[in-house]
Amino acid sequence: MCAICRQPHVRSNVLVPLYINHDHACCPDHHHTCGRCVRGLLCSGCNGFLGEMELWGRRPGLEDYEWWWVAARDYLVRAGCDPDDPARGEALAARHVARRTRLGMPCNCRHCDSLAGRT
Repeated sequence: MCAICRQPHVRSNVLVPLYINHDHACCPDHHHTCGRCVRGLLCSGCNGFLGEMELWGRRPGLEDYEWWWVAARDYLVRAGCDPDDPARGEALAARHVARRTRLGMPCNCRHCDSLAGRT
């Protein structure tokens, strides 16, 4: 079961493995983990949405998913990650910008825009 939504990870009525979720503020590569920062097992939806939540914060227009926000915050707190720590958010943003720059990937998110001096 996913550690956030508490559902099995099913695609086309087939049970598929869960994703190993790790703290991206710890490891320099978002595809690999050092092993010390593994937080739990998540379905693909929760894994992706959690990554967006950690990088960009709460998104407007998703009020119908209040249960998910509460469950995700609880999951992060259980894993020892403070979702309200500004230094943690800055570290995740810096890694995002560095990765986009290194790979030459254009991005217009608020983190990349502020680095480029755009508002």
